[in-house]
Amino acid sequence: FRQIIERPSIINIDYDNNITSAIKLIKVTDLQHSPLSFSQEKQSNENNNHTNEQIVGSSSEKFKDTFGSITLSTDGLTAWYLCTTENWPCISGIGRYSSKIHHIRFRIENKDSNYWFFGIITASQELTSRISRVKSAYGWWELCYTVVNGVREGRDPTEIMNSGDEVTLILNCDNQLIQLHHHRTNTLVGLIIDLEQCPFPWKFVIRLNSPQDCIKILH
Repeated sequence: FRQIIERPSIINIDYDNNITSAIKLIKVTDLQHSPLSFSQEKQSNENNNHTNEQIVGSSSEKFKDTFGSITLSTDGLTAWYLCTTENWPCISGIGRYSSKIHHIRFRIENKDSNYWFFGIITASQELTSRISRVKSAYGWWELCYTVVNGVREGRDPTEIMNSGDEVTLILNCDNQLIQLHHHRTNTLVGLIIDLEQCPFPWKFVIRLNSPQDCIKILH
């Protein structure tokens, strides 16, 4: 199962929209593997038993913390990299995630660089210039270039993400799993998270790469 989840592939995703309960079934079919099933839970703003952490539903997510020359819109939904020199900028949000399943959707407003990083780190980790190399970092440069515990695994030069594309970062805390869905190509990739390396609560992190790069959170 771990090999299937961690190996990026192009798959078909079928949603059963006839179900009216809070749990909907997603059927995920890989061209090279047997079908997998996940439960998709609707977004929730319910508090859990954790203290001293901010729990927000995905629909309330906004950009907050930045490193490098990042400018945020007044509503916290758009981030620009406006510097003319490279300074390894990255951004994270207000959400702290420890339970349930959360979907955070982004639109790439402008992308002049080859690769962006989408992923998570543990919430206590401060943003740094080499954020994808910190011990708790999990995620992807593009879709096929994986980062696990801050270590790059494999390298695929294929560039898939373009300006105007939308992606959804799925934080499945209940199953210690994160996924990234690229909507234009209907590509879904996933990683199992080692909680000893990346303990709860999690926060998302995005690394931009070139001046004029711009991303927006969609609600």
